[in-house]
Amino acid sequence: MSTEFLSGLARWGHHPRYNEGILHFTRGEFEAAAECFEAVLGEVRDRANPDFSLASVHAAQARANLGLAFFHAGNFPRAEQEFSLALAGKEGFPDLRYLRARIYERSGRLEDAVADLERALADHPRYIEAHLLLAVCLGQMGQGLRSAVSLERALELGFDLPA
Repeated sequence: MSTEFLSGLARWGHHPRYNEGILHFTRGEFEAAAECFEAVLGEVRDRANPDFSLASVHAAQARANLGLAFFHAGNFPRAEQEFSLALAGKEGFPDLRYLRARIYERSGRLEDAVADLERALADHPRYIEAHLLLAVCLGQMGQGLRSAVSLERALELGFDLPA
């Protein structure tokens, strides 16, 4: 083991704002938690520091939880804001991309919805709901052939059309 790795472990979890963020997170106080983790990211610039990577993951998860709460409460602008903060500069998170695409589709921003859905499907090609919403968006955009392909993929993956 390298001394760099061991010295990184010795610092793990020692940033006071990280510890404060964990307390908020475990209590379900996701906005306060996100603020704490984002403060750590603003202060700890060394990406090799475990606090940096952990704070990054926890900040995204806290923002995702906030986004889900606002989404289910019907506050779509705030849900979109939180999902966008959670996704900023990050790979993955196909579920958040799908939910944000639903918001985009409802507000008529079909190109944004398609971009998020294609990204979600790149990460999770068997995501039936994403294929279905992509088919809807493409159909609304007048791209019937691409829409049919997406619907066909959902059927191949096991989606059953209603009677």
